[in-house]
Amino acid sequence: MIPTIDLETFRFEAPALLWLLVVPGALLVLWCWRVVRRRADTRRLLAARVLPVRERYNLAGDLTFWLAAIVAAALCIVAIAKPQARIALSRRASADVVILQDVADVAKARTWLGSDEMKATMQKSGVVGSPHFRFAAAA
Repeated sequence: MIPTIDLETFRFEAPALLWLLVVPGALLVLWCWRVVRRRADTRRLLAARVLPVRERYNLAGDLTFWLAAIVAAALCIVAIAKPQARIALSRRASADVVILQDVADVAKARTWLGSDEMKATMQKSGVVGSPHFRFAAAA
């Protein structure tokens, strides 16, 4: 069974703590500004190089660690606010129930299992659809 989340029931138990997301948001803006400045410095350094060997620079350099730290802080704040949602489980899966009986007369057993009383009892117990009965031959 695959659970599905009903987004209409999604809420936070402590939504007052979500204002703390302003801090990681501001740090993310600062991080983007630093990456843009780093890229400009990299372009300027590459233009001023006179050596024939091309030097390679990482896109964000050491700033990728700080991006991970900012994302982790934001996720911690969301976790502290305790998100909640109603989860629906699909109840379409069936369970096979096997009942072994030793009967002296197979014809009487077939009649008893096919009776209206037995069908009503099975429906009351939660059996959906018509059950299948198999009889083994006498050994």
